[in-house]
Amino acid sequence: MKKISILFIHNSFSYVKTDLDILKKHFIVAVYKFNSSKNTSKMLWEYLKFFFFLIKNIRKFDMYFIWFADYHSFPPILISKIFNKKAIINLGGYDVTYIPKLNYGAFSNPLRSFVTKFSIKNASLNLAVSENIKQEALQRINKANIKVIHTGYDTNSLGISEKTKKKKIVLTTSKADNYARFKIKGLDFFCEVAKQLPDYQFIAVGVQKNVEKYFKNKPKNLTSYPILSQTKLSEFYQSAKVYAQFSLREGFPSSICEAMLFEEIPVSTDVGAAKEIIGDTGFVLENKEISLAVETIKKAMNLPDSEGKKCRNRIIENFNLEIREKKLLTEIKKLLDIT
Repeated sequence: MKKISILFIHNSFSYVKTDLDILKKHFIVAVYKFNSSKNTSKMLWEYLKFFFFLIKNIRKFDMYFIWFADYHSFPPILISKIFNKKAIINLGGYDVTYIPKLNYGAFSNPLRSFVTKFSIKNASLNLAVSENIKQEALQRINKANIKVIHTGYDTNSLGISEKTKKKKIVLTTSKADNYARFKIKGLDFFCEVAKQLPDYQFIAVGVQKNVEKYFKNKPKNLTSYPILSQTKLSEFYQSAKVYAQFSLREGFPSSICEAMLFEEIPVSTDVGAAKEIIGDTGFVLENKEISLAVETIKKAMNLPDSEGKKCRNRIIENFNLEIREKKLLTEIKKLLDIT
């Protein structure tokens, strides 16, 4: 049987490495990173380079595997449509979203909206990481071919050390590098909750220096850090008893899964796939109210360690890497008609 060749296309490597590693185990894989830019001339040059690369290598690849629908997905989807090639887009959340007051999401301007819709509509298959992302996409492009395959996690490498003792720490993580991200990730709400619980330590990881100013009257029990190495972040996961996710919106919040693998009790707003992930463990807030969040965190902090183990087991049983790998391979083989 011919060895299948796949072009793996992305614009943000940190989110996609897991899938790249999966595909490399089974296929010949080349990688193309599209460097988006707000500068029009640089963006046009990037497009020209990309189109030239795709045309030059049109016979080399059997399939395009694209992470996120956005500017970078348009060229390979157009090429696949013209030359009858297969293309898969992984939908992560940003690509099906638009929050007008924060000008956030792939539908934030007419051109971006057009290329995103075209990509999703004309992809051979779209893989949404959660059911809510699938439904959001279908509200915008009702004829799209979309299936749900949850994100997968290496449950063997993420976990708590037996020597670690949980402390009265409430942790949240996010990539907050501008005001919109600060608001969307609920860091302002996190700050207000911290003020009401001075006996607990609150830690926010991923807060860049330029957004620190958006914390209003930051309390002494709240400490923020920029993006950290996985080793340092794991130390916080190890010691924190509660993980808080107070976002305005989410797709499939990986940080909740990672925290649960470290036996943290999740307390989340009812956004995205939070309910899918948490299930009968942890807490999902019915309303985004400070008083409710405060009382819920108190409950979570007082739960026995066995509840943390229950959280970990839920991720192992439902969202481990082997499940995603198996489902990805099934869809790719079906699309290419191989056994």
